[in-house]
Amino acid sequence: ILRISVGTRKAKRAAAKNEGAVSVLRAMAESLAPGATRMIFHASAAFADSLPLTGKCVVSNVRLADSPLYIAGAKIVSMVPMSVLAPTQGINITVVTYAGELHFGVVVDPRLCAAPWVIAEGISKSLSELQAAMDAWSADAA
Repeated sequence: ILRISVGTRKAKRAAAKNEGAVSVLRAMAESLAPGATRMIFHASAAFADSLPLTGKCVVSNVRLADSPLYIAGAKIVSMVPMSVLAPTQGINITVVTYAGELHFGVVVDPRLCAAPWVIAEGISKSLSELQAAMDAWSADAA
């Protein structure tokens, strides 16, 4: 047990000395990853005219837990789903189903979709219409 304790202390001291270097590397990795992703997408966009059109709009639904999740004791109250656009895509709508609620994220290419707020407003309006239809159906069924 003494050897383990001494070894652990030495490892902690060594890690503390190198913590600055590790933090710098971690920060570089976290900041370079989005830039590298962007660079890859921009490079592939240069060939977008010769690539087959995968779809102008992609919609996906990611189902998460039905009950609330917690991080370090704090309840996660909402999700903000975001995605990336492929070079030939104009709109990506991602829906996260979490704890009985729908959370929407809309990402657009401003060159292909000049008014993204129309989409967001349309989603809200359509969900209200759906809720009203469901309420009317429930009332008729009762």
